[in-house]
Amino acid sequence: MFGQDVHQDMPMMGWFLPQVKELEGKFSLERVTKSAAVFDKVKLSWLNGQHLRAYGEEELASMVGSWMQDRGLVKDHTSAFSRAVVKLSANSLELVNDIERELDSLVSYPLEETLASDKCAAIVEDNFKEVVDSVVAKYDSGELEAAVSDGTMK
Repeated sequence: MFGQDVHQDMPMMGWFLPQVKELEGKFSLERVTKSAAVFDKVKLSWLNGQHLRAYGEEELASMVGSWMQDRGLVKDHTSAFSRAVVKLSANSLELVNDIERELDSLVSYPLEETLASDKCAAIVEDNFKEVVDSVVAKYDSGELEAAVSDGTMK
């Protein structure tokens, strides 16, 4: 059946599709018209991103991590690295395969060159390590996320 084939193939291309049972409950012949269907790919991608963000953190990390592992981007989709990549990228994803672009951006950032540049010299020389250590400690303890969430970050 065409519908089942599409439902099975779309996730392989990075698209999220609701379960058939979920769709059956929302379908009504009274709402079907004779005009041809028009798909707005931008809106469809945005909507797909909303569905992805509606997943819990664990479920999204498992789904996207498995996609990365299947394509050889990570060795273990349950690793701390894989989970961190998904967590950092979750708000940027519209399709599951957008994680490839996000991962590339994360691992190819020229941090050493940026820190060695003249533009960063003043920052690096001005207690940069202490600031970074403090930010990382606040992040690890959950204080940074809490401050951002409740608007008390200074």
